Amino acid sequence: MLTIRMYEERDFPALCALFLRAVKETASADYSPRQIAAWAQVDEARWRQKLAASRVLV
Repeated sequence: MLTIRMYEERDFPALCALFLRAVKETASADYSPRQIAAWAQVDEARWRQKLAASRVLV
């Protein structure tokens, strides 16, 4: 059974890992290494703030 729930702070590491994997593996077919490197930079403080202030389902 799949459970969908609201984001919690404890989800942050997994969401970051998922994002970075998507950027590095999936997007690599469509973007240059330079673009991917720029896109894959994570500002943890900013991300945490945005996730906490948004309606995010996991």
